[in-house]
Amino acid sequence: MIDRIKSFIGDNPKSSLFIGVSFLIIFILGITDYFLMSPETYDVYDILVESHGLFFDLIVFGIILSVYEEWRSRKEQLQRCIDEMNHLRYSKVKNAGQKAVVIALKMQSLKAKEIDLSVFEIEEYHIHDLPRMDNWRFGHLKRFSITICHITNTSFSGIVLDKVTFISCRFENCSFALSRFENVTFLSCTFKNVNFDNVLLGKSIDFFERIKNIQGDSRDLEELYEIKEIDPRRDIEDENPFFNPADILKNNKYIIKPKNREAYAKIGETL
Repeated sequence: MIDRIKSFIGDNPKSSLFIGVSFLIIFILGITDYFLMSPETYDVYDILVESHGLFFDLIVFGIILSVYEEWRSRKEQLQRCIDEMNHLRYSKVKNAGQKAVVIALKMQSLKAKEIDLSVFEIEEYHIHDLPRMDNWRFGHLKRFSITICHITNTSFSGIVLDKVTFISCRFENCSFALSRFENVTFLSCTFKNVNFDNVLLGKSIDFFERIKNIQGDSRDLEELYEIKEIDPRRDIEDENPFFNPADILKNNKYIIKPKNREAYAKIGETL
């Protein structure tokens, strides 16, 4: 019991101070009431009013202190996560991508405004039980999956997605533009304001047909985009500047093109 009290004091110095001061005030009031007060020297009503006022002040002070402690603790934890992420960026640690995702998930729980994983190659990782993913940026993904998640303001642009699966995800205000799909599957997903401009495909079935077969309706998508076969005579670097032209011709046969300049895949809430 004593060890637990010491641990609490060490972890919560300001809250411990508040609790200690409260008990001290209660002790002093009890002593003065017992030894100094008599029916001739005090009014019971006045004492009750003053006591209630004192305890109200203590409660307000405790609430403010608790809120501050929570904010300070979250800020310190978030800074530690940022420092760990920066260390991974410049290290040659094995499975750095996986470790970066673990840190990113903690940052999400700490309400980080943005999470940048663009410098990491993330391989063999499955994200699940994450209700919301907001304002992330990914690097290359291989044998990667996300299950049951509301994904907003997130970028998968300019990367390779190899054997990547999204299951029961809601995409909103996201971008896959200029990426390369290799065996990418969207299973029971919905999309709203998602950009698929100039995505490279190995096979056309990797995109429209998979979504159509799984969802039963890809009309909204097909109204905004079309799949074209890559023409070697075109300047491929203008189509997708993130990948080497020779590599594109070797590995990809198709490209997703918008049917008009304003085409962003509003695949709709009911795809």
